[in-house]
Amino acid sequence: MPHWLRAALPGTAAMLVGIGLCRFGYTPLIPFLIGEGLAHEAEAAVLGAANVAGYLAGALAGASIGRRFGAERTIRAMLAASVLGLVLSAAPFGFWWLLPWRLLVGITGAVLMVLGPSLIISRTPASERGRTGGAIYTGVGVGAAISGLLVAPLASVSAALAWLGLAAVALAATVVGWRGWNGGAALPHTPRPEKRPLSRSVVLLYLAYACDGAGFVPHTIFWVDFVARELGLGAAFGALNWVAFSIGAVPGPMVVGFLGDRIGIKRAVIAAYLLKAAAVAIPVAAAPAAARQVTNKVVGAR
Repeated sequence: MPHWLRAALPGTAAMLVGIGLCRFGYTPLIPFLIGEGLAHEAEAAVLGAANVAGYLAGALAGASIGRRFGAERTIRAMLAASVLGLVLSAAPFGFWWLLPWRLLVGITGAVLMVLGPSLIISRTPASERGRTGGAIYTGVGVGAAISGLLVAPLASVSAALAWLGLAAVALAATVVGWRGWNGGAALPHTPRPEKRPLSRSVVLLYLAYACDGAGFVPHTIFWVDFVARELGLGAAFGALNWVAFSIGAVPGPMVVGFLGDRIGIKRAVIAAYLLKAAAVAIPVAAAPAAARQVTNKVVGAR
């Protein structure tokens, strides 16, 4: 195994847990939760929004928490809290019970996303950072693929069993990556910068991320339910479509990472954004049956 790939493994496991399972594991569960009466349609959307709100809070606070308590200690705590949040979600008490746990795992997933890759990249030679970062983020696609394969057969028995299945995979990934968060370089301490007006480049980057996040919502929260109930193809087929999305998400970060090492991160990111924007628009312009395969794989890859 190449050194850069071995070094990326703990980060890959963290992304699998925090984003692939805690965030994207919910998507194929939505039609089953609605079918069991554990959440109405509007409540299912609110649960998705709660996870995104937690993700925003965790992203904003992650670096500060890591500096205060230590990055590696924080990462381990977030991994443990992620597993706990998935386990507690299995209790069949409905919307109000699920709400705080969706918020919790949104926070933990975002903190893992902020601290895990940053810590690993800080230890990586500059010439390998693109491919190492790409390997780390394949964990998102792997986790989403596992959720797509796991949820349908388990949730056909009960949603609680699906939650516990996701928790078991999260626990296994946590164990695999646990030792990687022990020792090594700490997250770099940088002095607090003096306040100054945001540059044009920073403002444009904020806008790009905001637009990207808005474009990501239909696929990452509502796509499976759309396929399952709006198109009338069933929850199992919806989960299968989620696997197609995840197949694109596995190699996508690696491709962009290798591309970034060769043409520059800025050009690679711009190309990825343009391709994703076109893919998000496909279902509007094309028949759903013809569009699903392309839009799933391309949006997932980005």
